[in-house]
Amino acid sequence: MKLYFICSPVSGNGGIETVLADVITHLSNQYEITLLLTNEPQNKKWLAQIPQNVTILYPSKGKNSAIFLMVHLLQIHNQDRVIILGANLIKYAHH
Repeated sequence: MKLYFICSPVSGNGGIETVLADVITHLSNQYEITLLLTNEPQNKKWLAQIPQNVTILYPSKGKNSAIFLMVHLLQIHNQDRVIILGANLIKYAHH
């Protein structure tokens, strides 16, 4: 089973990033994890705290984040689990 963490825009400087890195680090020993960010963080230092076996994806500058997200949501299988951080992303993923 794969776990997908989908996170709305983050700056890279706050508490969400710290908690997310800790949770993903803890779960990465048991699951195959992909972290999808809807934007490229300004500060990427917190991403270095995430283990190497975790796939981290975000759209490159100038790319449409909605299309990026849609493409990756369509690749998720029924047996996979998705954890979404952000109310608007939940609505978008539902559709």
